[in-house]
Amino acid sequence: MSINKILKKIFHKKDNTITCRTELTIAGIKFKFYNPQLLKYPDYTKALNKVRKKFQNKEKIRVAFIVNENSKWNAQELYRLMEENDYFEPFVLVTLLYDVHIGKDKTRNNIQENYDFFLQQGINVFKAYDENKHAYINLEKFSPDIVFYQQPWGIADEQNIDKISQTALTCYYLYGMSLFDTDIEELVFHKKLFLNFLQHENSKNGIKIKLKKNEKVVGIPKLDVYKNITIQTQNTNTIIYSCHFGYNPKNAINIGTFPWSGKAMQKFALEHPEYKWIFKPHPNLKNTLYQDKKYGKEFADKYFETWNKIGEIKEKGNYFEEFANSDMLIADSGSFLLEYIPTQKPIIRLSNKNSKTKFSDFGNKIAQGIYQVYNFQDFINKFNEIMQNNNDPLAEKRKELAKSIIGKTSASQKIIDELINIAKKSTD
Repeated sequence: MSINKILKKIFHKKDNTITCRTELTIAGIKFKFYNPQLLKYPDYTKALNKVRKKFQNKEKIRVAFIVNENSKWNAQELYRLMEENDYFEPFVLVTLLYDVHIGKDKTRNNIQENYDFFLQQGINVFKAYDENKHAYINLEKFSPDIVFYQQPWGIADEQNIDKISQTALTCYYLYGMSLFDTDIEELVFHKKLFLNFLQHENSKNGIKIKLKKNEKVVGIPKLDVYKNITIQTQNTNTIIYSCHFGYNPKNAINIGTFPWSGKAMQKFALEHPEYKWIFKPHPNLKNTLYQDKKYGKEFADKYFETWNKIGEIKEKGNYFEEFANSDMLIADSGSFLLEYIPTQKPIIRLSNKNSKTKFSDFGNKIAQGIYQVYNFQDFINKFNEIMQNNNDPLAEKRKELAKSIIGKTSASQKIIDELINIAKKSTD
């Protein structure tokens, strides 16, 4: 046997130019790592010229929001402002998470549910997935000039940035809020975007970095909806409980507390029917429980069924009216903590004392208005203190925080202004 054949058996290298990761197999052991040499920034020249030509000819620029989970819909106000703007023609394209497409996840919304969600709100929506053929539809069919991605994962190759960038500019901003410092690497997705709109300087997915050429700071577009919502000031005895899926130490985030809070919270709710309970789980919770040998499908289905009997399960997007009409949020998540602050209502965070994920500087600022507990008895004590004794010492702090995160100029408007400035450059 030749040396080359021996080396091929011992050592094998495989490159993935889409994810920019290299897989090395050495003596049967696989190693995967990010390889910056594989990164190729898309050429947006053609797409940019198309946008500028349309602007010059006073044609509407078609803006597509590609959505694979309506529960994470984050562009309500941006869509509304674009719809009212003479320069843009916004529409939503619903598609499937890749894990749902391949049958790995059977718990998420199907295409029709996502489609109906937007249709009921009067949003111009199309299906970018063929249910009969079980196949993704090339986005070129819808002739978008700009595409906003909802999230950086679960994207099929047929609809990824490499494909879209040939005919459209790609944009993104966080569907949630970044409150944590994490050691998760910056994704290739972010590097290939035409524009990545950030919450605030030197923060992206919790990572402190310097701004790059394709990054613009605009604030938090998702929270712009509060400008058009009336906060309920009268008590409604409505409690929202949100449960995160990242309760396993092996999870990169590991902020969830389901092992000590999941069943206990359900029991507590059953014992307190005087409150209206809304269970708002993370979209990935049920699938995580399905895959967990400790719990499994039977447990997860029964757990969700019980919550449905106790109160309501709310898993769809556009939940800010629910927030505004509630009296308290109980959560072990991250994003909801910030999203609830503008209501100025009490927040109890169920905290994982073993988690290595810590608040960022921004997160610590928000945490000043949040009650944090580390076991269920402490939760009960804090809940009773607030709801029964009407003792809420952090009320003024939340009021101060609410004013600071809801700016006078909407983040959505800043995005629109930036896109218009880019589109009109050739006519200056």
